[in-house]
Amino acid sequence: MALEPDAAPAAPVDLQRQQPDLQYPGDNSFVLFHNTTNRIINLYWCMHGAKTFHTTLQPGARCKTNTFTRHFWIFCDKDTNEMMCVEKQKVFVPLPYHIPDPNNPNSFVSCRKEIKIHLPMRTLRESCLWRAVTTLHTVPVTVAMDIIENHMRIPYVLKHEIKKRLRRKTHPELIVSEIVESLIDQKNSY
Repeated sequence: MALEPDAAPAAPVDLQRQQPDLQYPGDNSFVLFHNTTNRIINLYWCMHGAKTFHTTLQPGARCKTNTFTRHFWIFCDKDTNEMMCVEKQKVFVPLPYHIPDPNNPNSFVSCRKEIKIHLPMRTLRESCLWRAVTTLHTVPVTVAMDIIENHMRIPYVLKHEIKKRLRRKTHPELIVSEIVESLIDQKNSY
């Protein structure tokens, strides 16, 4: 037997799903990017599918950055545009980082977190493909394409992969579609 409620709800509950404010960049996040690779790395932040250059980090260099939780970050080798990783992920999603307040143990204060940029884990196939790309990117693109087509005795699939990776260098905007897909997949997994 159901009982009548004592009082009516104060306000009607809106069961419609609210749309996120697309202009809101998210909460503050304070990070220290650290390039642990032996490569020069370009840092980009992304929002709404657009990629914005932030800075370049030399090997071993660090950069304090104030960002937001809706700014996704990618890190690309300056010479080849190969994507580097943070915690084995090609896309870094910042969080608000906090530590206990030394003056009030019941509350927390914001802090800066070190984010280590590292090389991606590669298979032997991946290592060989990137070795070919780094060797060929030193010559003009037309010469590289001729070498691939007419002088490399490797399967077509591998030729296609090498060409695709060389185009990343000459057309870095091609990376954006890959990034957007990764961002959507990574965000949906939260």
